[in-house]
Amino acid sequence: MASTLENLSALEHIKVEGVEKIYSNYQTIVSSTKSKAYDVLDHRKLEFDSDFSDFQTQIQSLIRSLESLLDSWFEQAISVVKLLDLLSQFQSVSGLELKPFYLQILQKYHRELEQIRKTYQRQREDPPLGRNLPPFLFVSAAGLWRILWCRQLFSKMEAPMLLLKPRLDFLRGPELSRLVQFYNRTAVVLMQYELLHLQHWNQAAEGAPVLLRSSLLVRLQNQDLSVNLSPGVLEVLEEARWMKKMGLEVPTSVEKMSRRESHIRALKTRLLDLLQDFHSVLDQIPQALVPLLQTFISDVNSALSPGLTTLTWSSLNAQAFVDSVQRPLLQLKQVCKSVSDILDCRIGRLLQRISSTVLLILPETNPVTPEELLSSTERELNQTAAKLSW
Repeated sequence: MASTLENLSALEHIKVEGVEKIYSNYQTIVSSTKSKAYDVLDHRKLEFDSDFSDFQTQIQSLIRSLESLLDSWFEQAISVVKLLDLLSQFQSVSGLELKPFYLQILQKYHRELEQIRKTYQRQREDPPLGRNLPPFLFVSAAGLWRILWCRQLFSKMEAPMLLLKPRLDFLRGPELSRLVQFYNRTAVVLMQYELLHLQHWNQAAEGAPVLLRSSLLVRLQNQDLSVNLSPGVLEVLEEARWMKKMGLEVPTSVEKMSRRESHIRALKTRLLDLLQDFHSVLDQIPQALVPLLQTFISDVNSALSPGLTTLTWSSLNAQAFVDSVQRPLLQLKQVCKSVSDILDCRIGRLLQRISSTVLLILPETNPVTPEELLSSTERELNQTAAKLSW
């Protein structure tokens, strides 16, 4: 009796809805048993046989309650993983026969595997877009999201098997054999699918480092300058990061390129900022001053020339090139500001005053002779000229 009660004490630690009432019944049995004050070894006390029979009946009723509780859980639409977790909590409860429940799980697991296989057959040509994944994965020419989709299916299939492994000897039989065979066949199909698309990705990714041989800059049809970094480079770098997260190896050439990712991104940012500054300065130059500043503009274009011809994304002196362009660009900014200030504050204002100057003042009251009109006009013009030259 003591051993039985000790083995059932594990009910206290089971955190499953419905166990509380059963544990309360268990505590009642414990209290009732402890309340017996007679010596159970005294053969003259015949009431022990009756009490022991009642004890066994109560324990059997308790076990049936646990089995009914498990039956109610198995009738619900619960995943195999959750059911296995549920049974694991009852593992230490003595007297509770769990094998029938495990056999039910094997059947349910087999159905889940069949559903996974059907999902694979139905979606393998065009897997659905997963949630919470970077957008670049879905425009990948190599279809990296296909590998992720395949891995998700395999993970869903593998999770119950990992929980079942400690119980395989306990469950050995025809049902388990059929399940393992079906599991292995499905696993092979998924691994072959992943390997196929992994090879496709490797072939596509190995071409990315070649794109770094292109010039830093390119001149567009409208003669504007643009940063000449192929989108495929950054795409492969992002994909390579995800491949490593999944524990997959990437080609050696891609691995070398990945080690330079921060350099490539920083260089791209600096070039974008440089061209934006240059275009901004050019847009601020008044059309009338373009010929005057052409020498300074040419200096910047000359400094940019290596980025159009000789320098590539693999060049070691690419950062030094950006620094070398900053100097003539800064000079162009300063000259442009000075010339614009002179044009606006001095020449522009002077022309405004000249345009508003009255050159001939006609008398409004008394008539004057031509000589007087000429004399007053000359006097007014001299005064105005003196003011404008001041």
